[in-house]
Amino acid sequence: MKRKYATAYLFPDRLIVHSLTHTDFGLFACEPFQRLDRDVSPEEIARCIGSSLDAFRTQRDMPNAKELRKSFLAGMGVKSNAQLQRTAICVGISQGAGLEFEPTHNGGTTGDSKGFQPIPGLEPLRVSIDSLPAEIGAVLLKAFSLCTSVYA
Repeated sequence: MKRKYATAYLFPDRLIVHSLTHTDFGLFACEPFQRLDRDVSPEEIARCIGSSLDAFRTQRDMPNAKELRKSFLAGMGVKSNAQLQRTAICVGISQGAGLEFEPTHNGGTTGDSKGFQPIPGLEPLRVSIDSLPAEIGAVLLKAFSLCTSVYA
């Protein structure tokens, strides 16, 4: 089964789930950028995860960097990557035989550990693709609770 990818970000006032595009140069954020209120139901979170994974695509060419950056920042509702780093935590989502949610460490905007990085020794949270939507959404929320940040 071909693996699909998406990403979720939790801000103080919102949750964003978006799809990814795989190229020969790596993974890049792409539409849909789905904005949810923080008090949204786990079922609605699961619906957004599913539609973001369904939108995952592979393309040979690298997207235009300027257009990609503009689309990403607009979709996230921020003016810069620095603003994103200062205000959000991030969970990577993948789908193969099951769903995996990988909490990350927000290393801030400078230094060798800047950006969102995997947390050493922490295994992704896993759930069956056939799980109830409420369980899928709850696992993402649990993954957010395991994220760490230099800003916390």
